[in-house]
Amino acid sequence: MSSSLTSDDDLVRAINQGVDEAKVKRRVIDVDTARRIAAAVHQGLGTELERFAGTGRIRRHQVARLELHYLTVEERKLRRWREALLKFLTDDQRKQAKQKGGGHETPSS
Repeated sequence: MSSSLTSDDDLVRAINQGVDEAKVKRRVIDVDTARRIAAAVHQGLGTELERFAGTGRIRRHQVARLELHYLTVEERKLRRWREALLKFLTDDQRKQAKQKGGGHETPSS
């Protein structure tokens, strides 16, 4: 993920550009946009979204989805970001399941 974003305005602009581009191209947002959204909305160290923002890896997709839901459910202005990141999480989970031979995520993973 690019570290050239110097302000909150730059971060918001980059996220909105990534979401808009994905919508126009009818695809899931790219990983950099997903990580920027996670960085903007996570609730602190040790959360799944914080870990994803920092590493680009998602260990527990369901936990990330629940965090995202409860963090943004009241924020109308974050609805586009939430929907874009939820689609990314679902797509990423499917890709990981295919790589593992079609297995499903377990609570301990």
